[in-house]
Amino acid sequence: YQSYDLDYEGDAGPIIRTFGSGPVQITNWALALDRLVVGREMAATVIRSSNADEPITPTTYSSKDFTTQGAAQLPAVRIDKSGVYVNQSERRVYAVVPERGGPSYDVNDLTRLNLDIGVPGFRWISVQRQPDTVIHFPLGDGRSAALLYDPQDDVICWTRIETQGLIERHAVLPSRLEDAV
Repeated sequence: YQSYDLDYEGDAGPIIRTFGSGPVQITNWALALDRLVVGREMAATVIRSSNADEPITPTTYSSKDFTTQGAAQLPAVRIDKSGVYVNQSERRVYAVVPERGGPSYDVNDLTRLNLDIGVPGFRWISVQRQPDTVIHFPLGDGRSAALLYDPQDDVICWTRIETQGLIERHAVLPSRLEDAV
């Protein structure tokens, strides 16, 4: 940007938009997938231009909610062309996946087969990609939940991790053979 001057108009101007109202206007995360996806308190929204390859500008901007499964005040992670986030209850995890044959997105509940895994509440999210994709979620009780996730092979496997201490956060350091967690 050269300037955030509000007097600029057209495509050269700043993008200043309001979407949602009340608690749904708070944006908790944004993911750069094929389109820009933002998670808000009561919904997830895709922000797009009028054409798939056109940049988002003040004159081509549009937004549309694709789910009312809102987002917790935690980051979301990008995994290839999809994303994973914790919903506003802090107990459920959703995958944001491209809609089949459409320009928008769908959500899949990754906790639907293990509803108790997030009962103490998820407190953070980080992703390990090597040797397999494992998404780590520290829990409110000092334990951690790990999700082995491979959508191509329909693998969704949860496990709990306990130590003699308390787990507050995870750090994932990329490596050649296996990421260090």
